[in-house]
Amino acid sequence: MSQEPAVRQPLEPAAADAVRAYAARTQADADRFAGALEDIAANGLPAVEECTP
Repeated sequence: MSQEPAVRQPLEPAAADAVRAYAARTQADADRFAGALEDIAANGLPAVEECTP
């Protein structure tokens, strides 16, 4: 028995815009986090005095 592919229902334009905005924010957060990890990998951990809680 073959299964038919699920049919996707398009989002309303406002909902699609909200999803895109969330994706952009999430990507920006991930890019900042990756940058911080890359800096630690290249330069080591910062001194405790330079860190903020």
